[in-house]
Amino acid sequence: MMIVQSRFEEGVTERELHDAVPHTQSWSPEQMCILNDFAHWLDMWRRDFAPTGPRMVIEAVAGSGKTTVLKAMLVIVRRLCPSSPTIASAFNKHIAKSMREALVEERRKGLTGATILGRSNTVNAGGYDLLRTECHKRGLSMGVELGVPKYRVICRQVWADFLGNLGKQLEYEGGRDWRILMVIADELEVPPSPRQLWFRVARDLESLVSVLQDCGFNPSEDIKEDRRRIEAIIEANMDSRSLEGSSLWAFPYPPNALDMARDVLIIGRDRAFDPSEITPKDMDNAVVPRPSFHKGTGFMQDARYDTGLYPLRRLGSDRNHWANKTQLLWPPRRHRWGSGDGRQTNNDTCTMSFSDQIWLPSALGLSLNKYQIAFIDEIQDLSVTKGDLIRSLLVDDGSETVVLVGDIRQGIMGWAGADREAVKENALASKCIAYPMTYSWRGSYAVAESARRITHEATRMAQEAWPGYDFPPFQDHQAPRSASNWPEGEDEITISESDLASRVAEVRADNPDATQAIVSRLNGPLGMVAIELVKQGIPISTPDSTEILDSIKWVLKNEYKSPKNKHEKKGISFGNPSGAIPSSFASRFRMLKLWCQEQAIERAGGDKKVAEMEDRFVKEKDDIDLADSLVALYAKTNPSEYSISRFNKWVKNELFGSSDNPVHLTSVHRYKGAEADYIYLLRSLTMEEESRNIFLLDHMMHKSPQTAQEEVCILYVAATRARVQNIQVVTEGGI
Repeated sequence: MMIVQSRFEEGVTERELHDAVPHTQSWSPEQMCILNDFAHWLDMWRRDFAPTGPRMVIEAVAGSGKTTVLKAMLVIVRRLCPSSPTIASAFNKHIAKSMREALVEERRKGLTGATILGRSNTVNAGGYDLLRTECHKRGLSMGVELGVPKYRVICRQVWADFLGNLGKQLEYEGGRDWRILMVIADELEVPPSPRQLWFRVARDLESLVSVLQDCGFNPSEDIKEDRRRIEAIIEANMDSRSLEGSSLWAFPYPPNALDMARDVLIIGRDRAFDPSEITPKDMDNAVVPRPSFHKGTGFMQDARYDTGLYPLRRLGSDRNHWANKTQLLWPPRRHRWGSGDGRQTNNDTCTMSFSDQIWLPSALGLSLNKYQIAFIDEIQDLSVTKGDLIRSLLVDDGSETVVLVGDIRQGIMGWAGADREAVKENALASKCIAYPMTYSWRGSYAVAESARRITHEATRMAQEAWPGYDFPPFQDHQAPRSASNWPEGEDEITISESDLASRVAEVRADNPDATQAIVSRLNGPLGMVAIELVKQGIPISTPDSTEILDSIKWVLKNEYKSPKNKHEKKGISFGNPSGAIPSSFASRFRMLKLWCQEQAIERAGGDKKVAEMEDRFVKEKDDIDLADSLVALYAKTNPSEYSISRFNKWVKNELFGSSDNPVHLTSVHRYKGAEADYIYLLRSLTMEEESRNIFLLDHMMHKSPQTAQEEVCILYVAATRARVQNIQVVTEGGI
């Protein structure tokens, strides 16, 4: 009789091994405790000896075998409660796909209650199911936004109504002389173009609304209390969600901007199941930029471009058409010239946005009341609202089984609304008991030691910038010392960037079956590495070439000339119908980077140092560097055609299409959950004749403690991908 440690019942510290625990492999003491407690607790619930099923939060370090444990839990459910409605999901598509495969396998073996959420098996798909069910209850059908985001439209409606009301009060018929916009332009130190400011305020309002939705904000009847709550959310997310440069803070009366965000959410919530068209409150007086293609009164005034703002009634009798063109109608009208005003004919369909799938269930208190057992992975990537969505899918009698799995050390999605307290908050909301998994079964002893050393130094740097801030316990990561035969691995080494390609070739020669991956915080350096590897005939691959191509699309596609306005970007005009090879690509890339720098300096009010640390400029440089390297490789193939479509096919099918055990080139975010024998961490590289840090980006380390934590987490994820050895790649002289 085997006795196992137990944690879930007060006064009981150990239990006999339950028969439902799979014996197909050996388990560590931590894993055995989790599986045995899960089996006993679930068995007690099904026999009415416990009021709820298991409530567990598994805090698992990288490589701890959490996926294997979750699959074993599904086996236990199949053996004890095969007909109980069961989901196993995540918000991450890659992880959700893995859980889907496990559900399909167990359903084939008899877990009849196993349920796949939509096609993707993501929790978002559960939100879609919930909203669709609610629509059917109300006798409505449901559609999903296609091109134009719903909350962009509503933000523009509210902003247009705000200016319309202001214009009526001032008896102003429209034009360039909007005093409020002049004040905003002065505060932002930008040219006083009403047209540009109209679009900028609308975009910034949309960004604020997204943050409020992620944080679970739901407007109340008390506008003063709502303002206070919105201000608190803004303060907590100012740096991590890049709100600091918002035009909303330049309003002469700051509450105006907060009230507009509140109004947007009230409309989105209260009109969610109203199939009628959502329009500005006052269509006649809603103020918009005059469309460039509007010909009613001409678009030139005093021989200059008319950048004024006007009430819709001044655009003529076809105001609905121009409102639709300005994206002020929801859902957008599918207009065809000569077929009327494009009015929607299906008046029983509610068109939902992707944001609605997550936020509305929380805002409206909706519940699917469907699933008895839920396994949710990667909970460190959740926002408050996403946690609420998970709970809304489950049975509402308090008996549900909830198993949450996550690791605060791997929280690298703060830019997408993930909350650093998500693990703790969702565990408390579901009344979960904590179970640690501190042993990494992926890497050797040497890799675990390397990960601890690397993150210890990174944490020290972060603490110097933010003393007193509580950073995650990266030092908990360890290899299983209890396993006597666990591989020692190879000690971490540091090599020069000039030795990278030769080192990769050496490993391939010594062990042709060994897998290798080169991991970068940024995409740009991967292009430089690709050039060096291809020179030596080393095959390369990437987890997702589409992501790389999407990131550089603007560089290649945009025209090589000054944009018409500040909201557009310059590019290199890639593509030449004549088939001639443009000799100016290299200079175009250099000039494009200088242009982006000039724009960043202007946005920073002339401060070059601030400009160099700006998120937008850093991303633009990264995209340009990557495009430059890939185009250089493409040119060496002597292509017959320089077109974006031909270039994209070459990248996907030839450059990254090898099946001969290629070396993976990948960003950290794309490689999360993956592993290789040898991992090369691009810590620093020489770019433009200067050393540049690739990890622990300086502007992020000093932006806020939350962004500094995310930088260390990104490095931790990278340092825990190896099975045999970590190899740090640096410029001459060190990191």
